[in-house]
Amino acid sequence: MALSLLLAKVFGVMYVVVGLGMLVNRAYYRQLVGKFASNNMLAFYGGAAALVTGMFMILFHNTWTGGWEVIITLVGWLALIKGVLLLLAPKAMLGLTSMFTKNDNIFVLWSVCALILGLVLCYFGFVA
Repeated sequence: MALSLLLAKVFGVMYVVVGLGMLVNRAYYRQLVGKFASNNMLAFYGGAAALVTGMFMILFHNTWTGGWEVIITLVGWLALIKGVLLLLAPKAMLGLTSMFTKNDNIFVLWSVCALILGLVLCYFGFVA
């Protein structure tokens, strides 16, 4: 439970800040995502970071008990899958990523999803 609370706090704050940043500074983050999608080295490092983060989360927090802790496990698995896909199929993943820079509605949707995920994790990490 202590690890769940720690991860909820860390990832909760990160997702809240990134989600708000994406909503408040849309042009900046759209440009950032566009540069990520067009830079092979950044994509490689992003994939490696996502893979390592996902692996650590799964190895140390692979909890399927049905409580709120499952959210953290799902984030870990999604990070692992993202990392694997960025390293194995970079062009497909970067094409998907560039979709963020082309469609403002999708960008706002992902921003709101990140914000909500962060708020939920902060609630369970700091309040509940």
